[in-house]
Amino acid sequence: GDHGGQAAEAPGQARKRLRTLLGEPAEEVRVQGQRFYIHRAVLRQMPFFAAKRAGAWRDAASAEVELPCSAAEFGLLVERLYSDELLGTASLPVDSFASALRLAQAAALLLIDDRLPELPGLLRASAATPEDAA
Repeated sequence: GDHGGQAAEAPGQARKRLRTLLGEPAEEVRVQGQRFYIHRAVLRQMPFFAAKRAGAWRDAASAEVELPCSAAEFGLLVERLYSDELLGTASLPVDSFASALRLAQAAALLLIDDRLPELPGLLRASAATPEDAA
């Protein structure tokens, strides 16, 4: 098991939130050909998706999204919204400046960069140590 990380919220809170989510329908979103099933409560936290659901995707069974990041990086952003863990921590590791930059660009496109206060620091930290990325 993982004994290292301290949860930001009490276990009861996390469980209650998860139970709420599990009762909600999930939407299929495709990024770089990979399918993600994301609960509507989480999609609603991304204005980009909220706008798309209201318009072009209203009748679509699934949504293909063009993002400037990999499917794995999009997965990190989704996990960030589900868990409230910060990007760049042991739970949500970001391994390079290039990856941090793509995450920042995708977050801006999804209109969630204001929800990710750690992004500027993450970019600075990863830019400052290019030798670590090798």
